[in-house]
Amino acid sequence: MDSIRQRFASSDLAPATIAAYCWALRDLERFLDGRIASDELVRTWWAEHGRSDACLGTQRVRAAAVSAYWRPRASPLRGMRVRGRASVPHTAPSAEQFGQMLVASARLPGSEHRRAQAGAIVHVAAYGGLRQGEIRSLELDDLDLPRGRLWLRQTKGRRSEWQPLAPPALRSLQQLIAERPAAATQALLVHRGRRMGRAALNTLWSDLVRVAGLADARLSIHGLRHWFAGELLRTGATLPEISTLLRHRSLRVTEVYLRQIERPDLAHALARMDPEAAADARGLF
Repeated sequence: MDSIRQRFASSDLAPATIAAYCWALRDLERFLDGRIASDELVRTWWAEHGRSDACLGTQRVRAAAVSAYWRPRASPLRGMRVRGRASVPHTAPSAEQFGQMLVASARLPGSEHRRAQAGAIVHVAAYGGLRQGEIRSLELDDLDLPRGRLWLRQTKGRRSEWQPLAPPALRSLQQLIAERPAAATQALLVHRGRRMGRAALNTLWSDLVRVAGLADARLSIHGLRHWFAGELLRTGATLPEISTLLRHRSLRVTEVYLRQIERPDLAHALARMDPEAAADARGLF
């Protein structure tokens, strides 16, 4: 258990998260009482402690701490469901919904800077495939707009690398920088003079989808990442290319994203092979 505490201390996790993970591991340590932490014992601990927690967040902390401790091996709690409502799957918006979000970002109540931040979030997620946490962690020094890229620090896979962006995302970032007020922080997204936190970002996103008239569509920022994958496929990108741009470690994960592509789009794949033959085949899909 000591090794994972040291690993947490050297990670980019928030201090509160590290403390919560260590608390969960100490509880597991007490339950094991010197025994080897086999999958069966960890599941028993979960059944007797984690599943009986009154707080849904506490259950998730226990599961996340165990997953981090066993990484890269699969967690003993794989397949165990946290009590409560099932999470909403991330779905890509339709072309019409995406257009509504772009219009709403320019009409959002508040300052020009707030509207520029909303537009940048939409464009960077939809034209760069960035995750919500990656967007929040961006700093001004991470941007290399002349070369059309930005530097991602400690992504989900604990890697740091350059990520290329499509022109719409670059233009949106330029507009955001132009509207950005002076602040003590170097963070790209700012709220009340400090780096924008998760709660502030979620509030901004909720306001955006409400103004767009999509409050009932249950769309998420991560759904724009799925939209990014779909647009790459529709424009002719190969599966390895899409996987690289999404920074997936496995092509199987990328395939999950692409299952949302509508079947009529398969005709476009045929059109790239033989336009005349594909015209006759469109009725098959």
